[in-house]
Amino acid sequence: MTMEKVSVIIPCYNVEKYVEECLDSVINQTIGIDNMEIIIVDDCSEDGTMEILQRYEQQYPDQILLVKSEKNARQGAARNIGLQYVSGDYISFVDADDYISRDMYEILVNVIRKTGSDIVEFRKFSVELPEKGNQDNYSYEVFDIVGERARKQLLLSNDVMGESCTRKLYRHTFLQKANVRFAEGVGYEEPLFTYPLKFGVNRIARVEGEFYFYRTNEEGTTLNYMSNPSTILDHLNVQWQLLDYIRKFPDLDIYREETEMHFIHAFFVEPFYFLSLRGMIMSVDLYRYMCRIVKMVLPDYKDNIYVQYHFFEEETHIIDLIAKTDTMDDEEAATRLEQVCREIRGL
Repeated sequence: MTMEKVSVIIPCYNVEKYVEECLDSVINQTIGIDNMEIIIVDDCSEDGTMEILQRYEQQYPDQILLVKSEKNARQGAARNIGLQYVSGDYISFVDADDYISRDMYEILVNVIRKTGSDIVEFRKFSVELPEKGNQDNYSYEVFDIVGERARKQLLLSNDVMGESCTRKLYRHTFLQKANVRFAEGVGYEEPLFTYPLKFGVNRIARVEGEFYFYRTNEEGTTLNYMSNPSTILDHLNVQWQLLDYIRKFPDLDIYREETEMHFIHAFFVEPFYFLSLRGMIMSVDLYRYMCRIVKMVLPDYKDNIYVQYHFFEEETHIIDLIAKTDTMDDEEAATRLEQVCREIRGL
């Protein structure tokens, strides 16, 4: 069986401690280095990362392309640069401080070919991967997105087609047609790329198996960046960009309720979870800002048919806070916000 080519995009910034393990895990894939093109985008690293990348490029000149970004614009911009160079049949994203199992691409390509899927998705693990891979230890299921009802369920759910771009292998022709790009210069950049794909995807395969080692890099800029409460504004900015982008779709009227509910959840509810899981409390100023934007962008948000059908009781309480913003003074709001965040942390 002729193996098609996989294009792997790896953004790098100050990862000298981990990037060799990452690159070795990609280079040593069981599909063979000749069936891959590895596009590495250095986002203006300030440590010894660039020297390591140049050494790998010299060692594999036919398979590795090293691109130097002109300015530091975070992972979203680096991935967008990488997308300009892809020529493979499938596209994958790997973060430079993570690594993958040896047979990941062999398995994912086989699944996507067998099923005719546009995307194959897999679970991400934060435990050490088996050295020999998982060739005999995986299964998959297929989701056909046929009709409006199935599309609406996909637009509302995060169970299939979650936001992470690294958990997926994409058919190149599908991404070309979708013409999506990552948000640039911000954290939380992935939703602008992954969520619009839900409007065009027709078949998704989901593989169960251990393929991807996600490293919590205590020294990395991402962890330090996310520990700053003010960076939640990046998340809000990206969700606002996403809603504006989706509103231009020709079939939006069919899925308006679903996309607006997604915005309410992502823009207003998710920040409570993000901050709570980091042991932080929502500030009154941020809370009032989010309420103001939701009311401005979706003045009839309370009429959305999904507002009363939340999966978690806590989310209903959180959305109720939008309506109460004008009736609570700062002291009452601070008390209520602290209570909500503590409730979430106890889940």
